[in-house]
Amino acid sequence: MSINPQQARALQALRKAMALATESGLFEVMTGLSGPDVVPEFTAAVAKSEAFVLKSIRIEGFNVRIVAKGERFGLNDGLVHDKDDPLVEFFDAAQDHTVFGPLGQFVSRYYRSTLLESKNHDGLLLDTGAPHWHIGAEGMRAVKEFIGTVVTH
Repeated sequence: MSINPQQARALQALRKAMALATESGLFEVMTGLSGPDVVPEFTAAVAKSEAFVLKSIRIEGFNVRIVAKGERFGLNDGLVHDKDDPLVEFFDAAQDHTVFGPLGQFVSRYYRSTLLESKNHDGLLLDTGAPHWHIGAEGMRAVKEFIGTVVTH
């Protein structure tokens, strides 16, 4: 499952709004109005969605995933990322998910800092042997926005 940049921003805004609702006591009022289980179930669903969904996003036919320090990645999740700088992985979402997994076929991986510091405004060729594995300038702006706002810890 992946979401688009607008949905990712909305989910992050929802997280901030929920923190404000907790701090202000609004959730207590809502619990009184709707019953004891509604607010905890809602907050649990948002937390679960955020943990899963905000690690990946679909841009121009590619699933873009963040791999934080301590998380598994690589073939059959055989590696553990041990650096503070998160990895950003690109997967071809059009490829057979039964063969390649839920994100599609792995294409390329970069450190987040490398992509954020890049001054290239023309997009990114993910694999020189496959010219169709390319993200355009607008797509890379969306990638940078996504990877620059996702909190990894």
